[in-house]
Amino acid sequence: MAKHRSIFAALFLVSLAGDAAVAGTQPCTDEMAWAKPGSWTVRAEDDDAMADRSYPKAQYPVAFAKADRVVALLKQAIPNLNGVEARSYRTIRGSSYIKNGALKYGVNALFLGYYCVPNTPSFPKVRGQVRLGDETGTWIYIDFNNFSWLANESEMLRHGLLAKDGGVAPYYYFPKQGGEWRGLPLLVAPAYGVRTFAVRNAPPSVRAEAVIIAPEGHKPYRFITRKEYLEARIRYEQKQKGPDLEMLRAALAALTPEERKADAIVPRSRYLYKDKKKIFATEAEGGQRIFGISARFFDKNLPRHAVQFITVYWKWDVGPNNTAKQRVIRQFKENLDVQALRAMLDR
Repeated sequence: MAKHRSIFAALFLVSLAGDAAVAGTQPCTDEMAWAKPGSWTVRAEDDDAMADRSYPKAQYPVAFAKADRVVALLKQAIPNLNGVEARSYRTIRGSSYIKNGALKYGVNALFLGYYCVPNTPSFPKVRGQVRLGDETGTWIYIDFNNFSWLANESEMLRHGLLAKDGGVAPYYYFPKQGGEWRGLPLLVAPAYGVRTFAVRNAPPSVRAEAVIIAPEGHKPYRFITRKEYLEARIRYEQKQKGPDLEMLRAALAALTPEERKADAIVPRSRYLYKDKKKIFATEAEGGQRIFGISARFFDKNLPRHAVQFITVYWKWDVGPNNTAKQRVIRQFKENLDVQALRAMLDR
C-alpha cells in the first residue's frame, strides 16, 4: 500500500509539472516578476483634449518642447526599470488661473508592474507566468503653472464659502509638511486617482508627496487668514439665511488683531469633533491650513508658455507586493536633477 501511495504521489507531481509546462515554462516567483527588464514608452498621443481654448494650437510645439526635456530628466533619474513598464505622455490641460494667463502643461508618467500569476487551477491559461498589470497607483506628475492634484475639486472648500464678488471662494486645504526634499518643503499630499475601498483604520494602499518650485522669495499661493475665512463664511450664511450667522459674527468680533492675521487652520471634517460648531483647530487635531491661488504672483508680461512655477507630485503603491514600483520612486527621489528642473523657470 505504501508503495502504491508513493507511485500516486509521484504521478501527481509529474502532472503538476506538466500543467506548468503547458502554462508556459516553470512556475514563476514574485522575485522573477520584480526582476523582469522593463522599458520606457513615450505615448504618441498628447493629452490636450481639455487644453485652455484661448491658447493657440499653433503654439503647442513650444510648450511640448519643454515637456520633452522633462521626459529626458525622468529617464535619466530612473535608469532601473526592472519589474515595471514606464509610460509617459505630454499634457496641456485646464484653463489658466487668470484670464489669458500662464499655460498649464507638463508631463505625466505611470509605472505598470509585472506580477506572478499563482500556479493554481484558478488561472489555467496564464498560471505560473509573469504578466504585466493593467492598473497602477504609481505615477509621477510634473506640471508647469499648475497645482495639479493639490488644488483639485476634492481639496476645495466648496461648502459654506463665498468670495467678495459673490462667487465660490477658491480656497483649498494645504497639505501638511513632512520634512524637506532636496532643500524644498516636502508636502504629504492626498493620493487621488486610485480605486480603493474605504475601510476604517486601514492603512493607505497608496501614498503621495509633492513639492512646489517657484522663483526665490515668491509663492504662487497665499495662506488665508482667520479673518478672511470667517468673512467668507459670513457672506454665505447671509445669502442662505443660515442658522450660524450670529455665531460666526461673534467669532469674528472676538478675534484679537493678531488672531485676525493668523493662518486659518480648520478641521478637515467637523464630524471628527464632539463640538460640531468648532471653527478652528490645530494641525495636531487634524486641522489644515487654507490657501488660495495668488493672482498677483503671475507676470502677465511673459509669454503664456513661460514657466512661472512647477508642481512635482508623485504617488506610489505601498505593501510587500510592490517592490519594483517602490524602487522606481526611490530612484526618482534620489536622482532627479532638481536644479535642471528649476532652470526651466522663466523668471
